[in-house]
Order: sequence, then C-alpha cells, then structure tokens
Amino acid sequence: MDKEANGAKSVNVPFFLMKALRFINYRGFWLILGNNKG
Repeated sequence: MDKEANGAKSVNVPFFLMKALRFINYRGFWLILGNNKG
C-alpha cells in the first residue's frame, strides 16, 4: 500500500510541475512578446 501511494505521488508531482511550468512559460512568452513590441 505504501509503495503504491508513493508511486502515485511521484507521478502526480511531475505532472503538476509540468502543468505549472507550461503555464509559466506561456505567460512568460507573452510577456516577452509584449516587451519586444513595446
């Protein structure tokens, strides 16, 4: 049971981090685009 719980956590954390990074990269991309236009 413990091993399964740890496995679920190790799968969920990178997935959440990837979503967060993708969101940050998307916002950062538009910020840079806006700065270049300005």
